[in-house]
Amino acid sequence: PAGGVGGVSGGGPVNCATPPAGGFATIFNGDASLPTQISCPLEGAVPVTVAYQPFERGLMIWVAQVGSSGQPGIYVFFNNNTYQRFNDTWREGVDPERAGLGAPPGLQEPIRGFGKIWRETGGIRDRLGWATAGEIGDTGGTIQVFERGEMIYVPQTGQTYVAVAGTPGTWTSVAVAFR
Repeated sequence: PAGGVGGVSGGGPVNCATPPAGGFATIFNGDASLPTQISCPLEGAVPVTVAYQPFERGLMIWVAQVGSSGQPGIYVFFNNNTYQRFNDTWREGVDPERAGLGAPPGLQEPIRGFGKIWRETGGIRDRLGWATAGEIGDTGGTIQVFERGEMIYVPQTGQTYVAVAGTPGTWTSVAVAFR
């Protein structure tokens, strides 16, 4: 429609070629500003293994693949509601699992892919702080890729994380399961 982007207009119903799925549709249709921010899905929802780890000033989420891309991804969600997404480049037997940094009492050094991003990407460690618990994996996650972001359901938290691409990207979480 005129004035719209990717089939998204300034208000009213949104007709996407591929609709949001499951609980993602509930979130998408329940927030009048969200279709304008994230636009339409590029593909259907994909079941995915996810890992979650809380930090002093945010959290990290790993997905076995970003949509149907086959590329594992790591999302770094900061407490100020901005985020960054990275390809997971950690490789078993090539990269160290951990650096052996001495965490303060009650806190932990992140390991594997989370640890690699945390140690090697400028500013991430300072902005996130130390992990407050170990990472928890689950095979019951779901991701759907939109024109300008993603929705990720993380069963460990019972939350759907809505990541809206931008500079910086922004995020919110909603207590809506994918089902």
